[in-house]
Amino acid sequence: MIAILIVEDDIQLAKTFQRFLKGAGYQADLAEDYTSGKHLLIRGSYSAVFLDINLKDKLTGIDLLKEIREINMNTPVIIMTGAPEVATAADAVRNAAFDYLCKPIEKELLLKVAQAAVNQKTLNDERARQIRNLETAFNQVRNAIATMEPERSYTSLSSGQHSDTLSPIIPESLLSKRENTVLSMLGDGDSNVDIASHLSISTRTVESYYARIISKLNLDGMKALRRYAIKNKQK
Repeated sequence: MIAILIVEDDIQLAKTFQRFLKGAGYQADLAEDYTSGKHLLIRGSYSAVFLDINLKDKLTGIDLLKEIREINMNTPVIIMTGAPEVATAADAVRNAAFDYLCKPIEKELLLKVAQAAVNQKTLNDERARQIRNLETAFNQVRNAIATMEPERSYTSLSSGQHSDTLSPIIPESLLSKRENTVLSMLGDGDSNVDIASHLSISTRTVESYYARIISKLNLDGMKALRRYAIKNKQK
C-alpha cells in the first residue's frame, strides 16, 4: 500500500487528513513534531509528505524539509501553512518543496496533490534506479579494466599517464554532500561515533546514512560498503 506521512501538530486536523487519505486507499501515518517526523522518515518509506510549517518544538517544518533534502531523499514534500508568508514560501521553493498549500485545505485538493506527489515519487524512483544501473555498469567496466591492467589507473588509460592506484570514482551526482562525507570518513577508518561527532548527529542517523548509501550504490551490505569506501576514498 502507498504510504503518506502527515506531520501536523493539530492532531484533529491531522486525523481529518488521515481519514481523507485512507478513504482514497493510502496508508497515512501521523507525526506531531520535527523529531517524530524525522524518525518516521528515516525508518519508513513514504511516497509523499504533508508537512506543516509551525510545529510543537523549536524546529519548524522548513527545518525538516531542509533535513530531508540534506540526506537526499527523493520524497515529494507538500508544505502546509495557516499563515502564508512570502518568506516561508521562498524557503519552501529554495528547498525544493513539491507544493505549497494554504489552510484550510479541502478534501478534493488534498487528494489531488497527494496523487500528483505519488506520481512524482514513482518518476523519482525510476530515475534513481536508472542511475544506479548506469553506475553499476560503469563500475563493472572499470573493474574489468583494472583486472586486465592492474598497474594502470582509469585515468592513465585515457591520458597515457601511469599511476600505481586506481583513481577514486565516487558518484557525487547520486550522493548528497553529507553522504559523501560519511563515505569518505568511513574510508578513512573513522568509527560511527567519530562520524556522528563530526556531523553533530546520532550514531543511529549515521547508520541510516549507511543504509541509504548502500541502496543508492546497489551494494551488498555493510561489508561491501566498507570495502567500497576504502577503495574509493576521497582525497
